Amino acid sequence: MRDVFCCSKHCFTAHSWLNDHPPVLGFLPDHSVEFLQQHIFNPASTTQQLRRYILSTFQTALNAMVVALSPLADRLIQALYNSPDIVVLIFFLVLLFILAQVALLVHRVMMFFTRLAYRLLFWATIAALAAVVWQIGPEATARYAIIIGSKIVGYLAGLVAVFQQEYQKYDAQAKAQPGSGSRYSSSGRSGWK
Repeated sequence: MRDVFCCSKHCFTAHSWLNDHPPVLGFLPDHSVEFLQQHIFNPASTTQQLRRYILSTFQTALNAMVVALSPLADRLIQALYNSPDIVVLIFFLVLLFILAQVALLVHRVMMFFTRLAYRLLFWATIAALAAVVWQIGPEATARYAIIIGSKIVGYLAGLVAVFQQEYQKYDAQAKAQPGSGSRYSSSGRSGWK
């Protein structure tokens, strides 16, 4: 009995497979090729006997399952045919599940590319800083860092000053309007003025 294996284009026997593929013969040492032919692809070998036993056992179990489950499948098909509402409900549940999976996939893809962009930006910044230090030296880099840092601190101080002036102006306007100090009446009872 010869075992025949089929792939998408070729059918071949276990014995002839190694002989028909010279790149494998050139890649494997001679003793490995002999070992494979003698112990793996030989129809009388233990691995081939075990493979045939497993396939026959699996085929027997599959046949038994088909015989046992065919009445259940027939009843299920008849029940689905008699009640189309269940079919519509199952269809919409499956559609909802598929839409949720697509939305989660889109979310994961967007998060992946966002993380990738931020990581690239971070490492590009590190590489640019390293290139600056390499080109102009550590002393000049420290001097430029101090100058840039002082400019940033000065700008932030200006923003804080503008914010404080605007807050004081708003506070003065709120105090100048009569009765704007509190929402509630002066008698202590709750209520709007």
